[in-house]
Amino acid sequence: MVTKVFSNDLALAGSLHLESGDKASFVISGVVAGNTLQGKVVDRSGSIVLSKNYNGDPRTMAHAFCDDIVQTLTGHPGIAKSKIAFVSNRTGRKEIYLADYDGSSGRQITHDNGISVSPSLSPNARELAYTGYLSGYADIYLI
Repeated sequence: MVTKVFSNDLALAGSLHLESGDKASFVISGVVAGNTLQGKVVDRSGSIVLSKNYNGDPRTMAHAFCDDIVQTLTGHPGIAKSKIAFVSNRTGRKEIYLADYDGSSGRQITHDNGISVSPSLSPNARELAYTGYLSGYADIYLI
C-alpha cells in the first residue's frame, strides 16, 4: 500500500518525474517494518540526499516521505499531507467532509441534517469554518 500511495503522490507532485535505472538522477528507496518507514534518497554519485524514518499508518508515512522528497529536491513544500474540505449530499443533506488531498480517506465532519456549505480549513487543518443553517439563517460555525 505504501508504494502505491507514494507513487501516486510523486506523480501528483508535478515537479518530479519517475524514471527507471540509468536515466534517474536520484534513487528512492524505502523499507517498511511495522508502523515505521525508513526512506532514503541517493544521488547518482551515491551520496545520501535524504534519509529519514517515519511512523504511523501507511498513508501518512507515504505522504510525509513524498513531501520531504519534494522539499529536499525542489526547495518547495509538498502537498501530500494536505487535507481538503468539501460539501457532499450523499446523506441526502449537504454536509461537510474532510479527505486527504488526493480524495482518499474521506470522512463526514458535520451531522447537521440541514444545509452545511462553504467549508474553509485553517492552514494547519486543525480548524474548520463553515456556513450552516441550523437556526434557519446563515451562521458561521467553527469546529
